[in-house]
Amino acid sequence: MSEQPVTQVPQEPEQPQPQNIPPYVPPADIPQAEQPAYQQAQYVPPTQSYSDPNLTPDDKTWGGLSYIPIVGLVVLFIQDKAKRPFIKKQAVQSVALSVVVFLATLVVGWIPIIGLIINFLVWLGFGIYMLINLIKALNGKDVNMPVITEFVRKQGWIK
Repeated sequence: MSEQPVTQVPQEPEQPQPQNIPPYVPPADIPQAEQPAYQQAQYVPPTQSYSDPNLTPDDKTWGGLSYIPIVGLVVLFIQDKAKRPFIKKQAVQSVALSVVVFLATLVVGWIPIIGLIINFLVWLGFGIYMLINLIKALNGKDVNMPVITEFVRKQGWIK
């Protein structure tokens, strides 16, 4: 039998041990800034509801469905629903925004190729925005669109 030679593992050289170094002590004549006392912030639940307490579930449902463009137009023709302020506001805003987006995409659609891309992005943004507003209205939150709400209010279509 042949014996295998024993290989020795090289040992690492000994590291010099650090000497005991005293901690840094700032000079006494330099004033130290006081650290402000931090307190843990406590969660305070909201006390104010963002929705009108007089809204019925029917108001919330029809207000939300008004953000489906054709349904919003139909809601304006239903006398019972059009008399409710929350439903009427949501329906009028929805129809007004739908008309603006339709006219804008009609004009931009005449631009070759770029018009198609812009129209796609506008309709995608419109759909997402209407979905967000639909969810807000279903939760009973009042939706205010930046330019549209002011316009329909000046026209006297909503209060």
